[in-house]
Amino acid sequence: MDEPATRAHLPEPIPRWAWSTLALVTLFAAALRFYDLGKESLWLDEFYSWDVASGSLSVLFEKLGAGLDLQPPAYHLSLHTLLPLVGDSEWGLRFSAALFGTLTVPMVFLVTRRLYTFREALAAACITAVVWWPLDVSRNARPYAMLMFASGLCAWLLLLLVERIHERGAWSWTYALLFALAALLCCYTHYFGGLLVAFFALYGLAGTRRFYLRWLAVFALIAVGYLPWLFVFFRLLAAVKSGGAWVPRPALLDLPAFVFYLFNHSAVLGCVVLGLFLVLAVVAAREIRSRVTGRGAALLDSPGFFLLVWLAGPPLAAFGVSFVFNPVFMYRYLAISALPAYVLLARALLRLPVAPRLRAWAAVLAPAALLIHTVFGLHYFARPWHAQMREAAEYVARHEPDANGVVLGYIWGTKGFYYDYYFERAGSPLRVTFGDGPRELPRLAAYLERTPPPRLWFVMTNGMPEPELLDCLRQRMVAKERIRFYEAEVWLYVPRAP
Repeated sequence: MDEPATRAHLPEPIPRWAWSTLALVTLFAAALRFYDLGKESLWLDEFYSWDVASGSLSVLFEKLGAGLDLQPPAYHLSLHTLLPLVGDSEWGLRFSAALFGTLTVPMVFLVTRRLYTFREALAAACITAVVWWPLDVSRNARPYAMLMFASGLCAWLLLLLVERIHERGAWSWTYALLFALAALLCCYTHYFGGLLVAFFALYGLAGTRRFYLRWLAVFALIAVGYLPWLFVFFRLLAAVKSGGAWVPRPALLDLPAFVFYLFNHSAVLGCVVLGLFLVLAVVAAREIRSRVTGRGAALLDSPGFFLLVWLAGPPLAAFGVSFVFNPVFMYRYLAISALPAYVLLARALLRLPVAPRLRAWAAVLAPAALLIHTVFGLHYFARPWHAQMREAAEYVARHEPDANGVVLGYIWGTKGFYYDYYFERAGSPLRVTFGDGPRELPRLAAYLERTPPPRLWFVMTNGMPEPELLDCLRQRMVAKERIRFYEAEVWLYVPRAP
């Protein structure tokens, strides 16, 4: 989706004002990511991160190996390292993600600069700073902000290596080893990181085939580096396959809808972006067709082709795997493919077939429009985005007068004990007595038959519990009160009158 890159010349120098602008954009991105970072309650997946990272290193690897959180260890290791410094509050747990999310903005600039001019690089950095998805993953204690950063780092080093080969005709082991380290960071951050590395490796090999033996050596180095975790991966893969799919099988429309997800969950913005991509594709096709010879090489060497491989390759692969194996097509897993969309949008804005001054205005107004839509259209900082587990626990702590009540916690079936995190921080002596979901049913029934408590607080999130659990409560107690929070509920049960 762009003219071929000759790469036979040094990049245009970046003026001082552009670096100053990038610094201001990065500071603004940090302000968005760290602002009121601890406002929202932790939700289930963030509790997985806390559970894995808050213990010792041996416990961390033991829990990941047991499948408590189906992720490789890189993000949890970063969280484990930072927790003693920042604490395990909501703010402290999200600090690592916010930091990587902030660093992603200058990383996008560096990647785009290897492909286009500093103007596209600045526009891409501005878009990444304000668009919803990179902002949201930066405010959650999950690995996806780190994955976006790692994917950008891997792309940047790959481009440096390929550019060095094209300009000097010589291989650089320095860049090759740095690329291998970045690729391992991708792989150890998320399993889809390995998918992206595979596409990058094929792209690098196809573009510089005469160094194929050295590329094979780099691939072997990456494989050896990932070997210690590969055995864990295959064991977890077998467990997931035997346990059945919990991710729904994707539909064909989920592929174009991914573009809507990339741009603020908005069908309107997504259609506008797709239109701009189409205009860019037409302009690029005309320029490539104008070359009488070498069109295949020109296409392969095109920055737009590299970005298309990066953007479309992993989603298409995940879509195909979802029909051969268990479904794995989830938008959040595809954070590896977010950044090229923002780079392509920046390029499309600055290649519009209009006057240069209008292009510049388009590159300025587009990030402003995305920011306004994120803040005011989505009400990003004004509404909750995840289950209000903290609010539910604090309500129970405030309304349980003498701590004689019993708490039944329900989070996705078997994780109810995570509510103790908030009971402890509320200074309440209450703790979850029954938190293992349907497996607690015999013990719960026996307890209620033997000594019905004066109050039973049923605190739940992530879906309604099993009918058998509700029947057990209804047969022995009466629901007196029901309080609803965002994706969380509190039920107060009292004994039936004799």
